[in-house]
Amino acid sequence: MIKPDALPPNAKVVKAEDQPKITPPADTCVAFANLRLHAAMDGSAQGESREEALSQARKLYDQALKSDPKCLDAYKGLAQLEQARENYEGALDYYHKALAINPKGASLWYELGVCQARHANWPAAVESLQQASNLEPSNRTYIKNLGFSFAKNGRYDDSLACFMRIMDEGQARYNLARLLHYEKQDDLSRLQIQMALQANPKLAAAQNLLAQLDGRSPSTTISASAANSGPSMPNSGPSMPNSGPSVGIDIDDVAAEISETPGNAN
Repeated sequence: MIKPDALPPNAKVVKAEDQPKITPPADTCVAFANLRLHAAMDGSAQGESREEALSQARKLYDQALKSDPKCLDAYKGLAQLEQARENYEGALDYYHKALAINPKGASLWYELGVCQARHANWPAAVESLQQASNLEPSNRTYIKNLGFSFAKNGRYDDSLACFMRIMDEGQARYNLARLLHYEKQDDLSRLQIQMALQANPKLAAAQNLLAQLDGRSPSTTISASAANSGPSMPNSGPSMPNSGPSVGIDIDDVAAEISETPGNAN
């Protein structure tokens, strides 16, 4: 503490609250906002604490936009926050605002597509995920989610072509078959499995799925003639396990990622 009598006679004393306020940089605001948002989404904060965390996150994202009106991370955070509050239209609005600033942001198109898919707007999801995939053609995550969305639209040929961008024909048809099984279309699933085994008779994961569709033990060895036989009516058999295939992509993970509804932690 400085004693008043130690100050020069003409010194001007300024109180701390009268000092100019320092505006934190946008990235700092976003970093703290993300911590609040994640606490609300991962279950760390629940009930009133969750609402308080979401409210704090919103204020921090808004502060970031005051510092930098083109802060894309703030717009993305606000979109995720609206999803956590189950405000689909609000989330779309923030994604579109971000894309207006950066229309070539592949990750923005991808997140928009996943948001649309979570709310079963599959045609819109395909368009957004196609944009993401076109901007980053080698991104496997974008491609596999696009393939899933094609299948949800009933565009199985496009789904297959999408998978074949990142794997061979046998694996691509196997993964499409898993999608069809996931959608309880076992006739079509069996057809794709048989075609997968024609392309690669040694594909063990495809052999196991066909065995399950036929009501046989997955450990049953499948001959080449059985793999090449025509489709038959499905029998009731054990359901697919939750673990993913050892080849290609994990359809269960893709389905869980898209179907997960944010904000269920409360």
